[in-house]
Amino acid sequence: PSTLFIEIPPLLHNFNNISHVELIDLKKEYRKIGMKTMLCCIGRQENAYIREFVEYYKVLGVTNICLFDNNYDGEEDFRDVIGDYIDSGFVILKDYRNRQKCQLDAYNECYETYGNDYDWLLFFDLDEFMFIN
Repeated sequence: PSTLFIEIPPLLHNFNNISHVELIDLKKEYRKIGMKTMLCCIGRQENAYIREFVEYYKVLGVTNICLFDNNYDGEEDFRDVIGDYIDSGFVILKDYRNRQKCQLDAYNECYETYGNDYDWLLFFDLDEFMFIN
C-alpha cells in the first residue's frame, strides 16, 4: 500500500494551489532524522480545547507551535491554560490581540520569521487534528 503525500506551497496566497502530489512507498524510509517542524495557528476564544490541541501535536512530534493570540482585551488568555508550554518554549506566543481579518498576515509572518529554520511549516486551525494512519 501507498500513502498520499501533499506539499502545499509555503506562501498561502492560494490555499487550493497544491504544488505536487507524490505517492510514497511505505516500505522505504522517508523520515529525515532530526527533522524540525512548526505548526502555525491563530486563535480566539479557544481555551476550552487548546491544551488538548497542544498536547496532541507534541505527541505527534511537532518541534514547536507558533500561536498567534487573536483574543480581544478582556477575553481569554492562553497563558491560563498552556502557560507551561509557553514558558518551556514549545509554544511561541505572538500577540495579535485586537486585530481583525489577520489570519493570512499571521501565517505570512510565521513563514517569513521561521521558514528557514524548520523543514516543514504546518498551518492548521486550533480545531483541526491531523490523523496519521
